[in-house]
Amino acid sequence: CVVNDDDDDDDGGDDEQQEQGNEENHTEATNCDSSNNDSKIGFITGSCTCGQSRYRVRLTGPTEMQHCYCRLCRRLSGGPFQTWVPVEPEDFEWVQTGDADDDNSCQEPPMQQYVPHGRRHVCDNCGSVLTIVYNGEPQVWPAAGGFDDASLPATTKETSKMLHGVMHISCRYKQKWYAIPDDGCSRIREAG
Repeated sequence: CVVNDDDDDDDGGDDEQQEQGNEENHTEATNCDSSNNDSKIGFITGSCTCGQSRYRVRLTGPTEMQHCYCRLCRRLSGGPFQTWVPVEPEDFEWVQTGDADDDNSCQEPPMQQYVPHGRRHVCDNCGSVLTIVYNGEPQVWPAAGGFDDASLPATTKETSKMLHGVMHISCRYKQKWYAIPDDGCSRIREAG
């Protein structure tokens, strides 16, 4: 990793504009086939807090994660940042949403629009934020904190074949009490 932008002593900035947007809900159906073998290398499963909304992603090579420090990501995650993983739409699949016995259990969870530039899948039972989908971009970005530990490889070496490296984004919005680690990874002041 290479540091592109040094973190400064910005007070977190005023990112109120970043949080503007319509509260919009809608549900779209997707083809869910949960018969695939999740134990294959490259597949990671994940879910919301209550387990009602479940997904599977296929990582085809080392994928760089992003820690986002914007106010919205911090507030929705309850931590100093939210970690996202970019996945192509054909490599992302909902395997359960709602009651597993329900015929509509593979519908996409509702999406909330908190900002003008993207929407997030949110479990309609527990409220967990599962993904972000940016307007005009095909990728689905699941929240890495939702990945099932059991679906990750057992060793750091094997995990790094799938998830490798981190980019710190929206660094100007980080809270003063948190110091971004001096890990040598890229730092971007603004995202987008």
